[in-house]
Amino acid sequence: MEAEQRIDGGMDMAVVAEQERPPAVAGTHGWDTAPTIDIADPYMTRAARQARAAWRRTHPDEWRAELEAMSNFDPAFIYDPAHEYDQESTTDPDYDVEGVHFLEDDEDGIVSPLEKRAREVQKRGADTASDILAGTDLEGDYERLIRFRPETIMRANQTSGENHPIGKGVRPDLLVRAVMSASDRERFMPEGVLRLDLGAPVPPLVLEVVSEGSAKRDFHFKKHLYAAAGISEYLVYDLGGKRWTDSPRELLMYRLK
Repeated sequence: MEAEQRIDGGMDMAVVAEQERPPAVAGTHGWDTAPTIDIADPYMTRAARQARAAWRRTHPDEWRAELEAMSNFDPAFIYDPAHEYDQESTTDPDYDVEGVHFLEDDEDGIVSPLEKRAREVQKRGADTASDILAGTDLEGDYERLIRFRPETIMRANQTSGENHPIGKGVRPDLLVRAVMSASDRERFMPEGVLRLDLGAPVPPLVLEVVSEGSAKRDFHFKKHLYAAAGISEYLVYDLGGKRWTDSPRELLMYRLK
């Protein structure tokens, strides 16, 4: 699927090491391991998530009432009972509305908020890319929500062997995209969302900064997703210790096909 090049070292990738987390607090729906319904606990375990999801599936009316009580409730969005939603944050990496903090979670359901170093990489990387690309038809951008064609998501799910309901799209840490006129922005970037599903030019390059919770997703599913969308260059940046304990600081570059 891709050719890989490593910078600052050549160690092979390995699975993300398990890390100890403090126990979750008691919940409000009768299980002992889950936090309260209106808090997306960053230390929620897989067992707690499964217990909460099971309750949502068996109590759809009560769960719907809780969703409708949220100030950010979106009646047009298809809420997935496997994910968490609340007033100010979400453990669902694919849900995004104005005012909701965007978080990634790992395979055990542990949320990993973006650290300060990663935010600096986003901002400075986008500025540097724009400086280098000055005078061309491309520019740097960061945390830009991208929405994909349904067939792109379907193909990524098939090739990755996973199932991610990402109707709202994903938000890469950095990307290079086409410079757009005012009319093109209105057509292809309504409300600031890059709409590949509406025919927006496909970004030639995307970069993800790895967190402890996003390594598996960044190196597997997102690689398939970006390839299915036609993105040709994919960079993944480990700031050190993110892929596994003591993983080196390394920028990995993939040419997607």
